Amino acid sequence: MKLTIPKLLESERLIIRPFQDIDSQSFVEFMLDPIATKYVAFSKEQKTEAGAKKILQETIESYTADSPIFALAVAGKKTNKYIGSIGLMQMEDSFEIYWSINRQFWNKGYGSEAIIRLIKYAQEEIGIKKITAHTHPDNIASYKLAEKCKFDYKGIVKHPFLNEDARLYIIEN
Repeated sequence: MKLTIPKLLESERLIIRPFQDIDSQSFVEFMLDPIATKYVAFSKEQKTEAGAKKILQETIESYTADSPIFALAVAGKKTNKYIGSIGLMQMEDSFEIYWSINRQFWNKGYGSEAIIRLIKYAQEEIGIKKITAHTHPDNIASYKLAEKCKFDYKGIVKHPFLNEDARLYIIEN
């Protein structure tokens, strides 16, 4: 199944769209924040200004490739200001959803709003049946967010790419 990058998804307060150059400063701020990125699977090099800018540019450039990176910016609907990111990645028998929200926007409901909107798009417009989420066992906010978004907790497993323990959540259509 081929993932199609949407031009724009809207929810009550958010837009979810492909990354743009205007997201650079806020994305770099996120990547340089050791608290916000504590559980994010990026290398130390990627969590530098140069590394973050490189990730962003590679993502933007991938949108015109045959196999684009399905990573999207989450922005305020009224301001178009970057709040965080969300995306999907094809796994063996499912698609994994991942998300991050810049720390100044935590505890405002943006994460659940973005996740619910992307799941709706994935299920209704792409036809994805099974979506998984892996969270670090110590990342309480992230696994509570998965539960709030109606994912079913399946237990602790080894993450398929990171080979580290992770809490596995699944939502099926």
